[in-house]
Amino acid sequence: ITTVPNTKYYFKAYAQNGTQKAEGEVMSFITLPEITVTGGSYGSSSATIIAELPSDIGNAETLRIGYNLNGTSDIEVTTGDQNNRTHTIEVSNLKDGENTIKVFAQNSSGKAYSSEITFTKPESDEPIISWGPGNGSGETIN
Repeated sequence: ITTVPNTKYYFKAYAQNGTQKAEGEVMSFITLPEITVTGGSYGSSSATIIAELPSDIGNAETLRIGYNLNGTSDIEVTTGDQNNRTHTIEVSNLKDGENTIKVFAQNSSGKAYSSEITFTKPESDEPIISWGPGNGSGETIN
């Protein structure tokens, strides 16, 4: 199922075994606002992602921050304070070729994700590629 950030959804569970049918009550949840990736860089062995958390992500409590690399399980990299809205996330174990990263933040209100970031891992002798506010989307730095 694909959801839209900051949206309320309703659901109900059903089960059937032969002629018997059971159903649960209608429940709901609200998806969290999307995380914004504001910059970062990547090279032949790792990537650094700078993510901005929305101000209305939830209660002021401990926050888990992490990433999902190439559709694998979510990997938690840091526990942070929700009062700090900007987080730098280090991603290792890049595969050869194309890599896709999604940043997540989770608390008792739920889990929020960024949009996917896709890039091709450079060869080991290529320079690091960087992007962010004011420098376009692919400035080469040495």
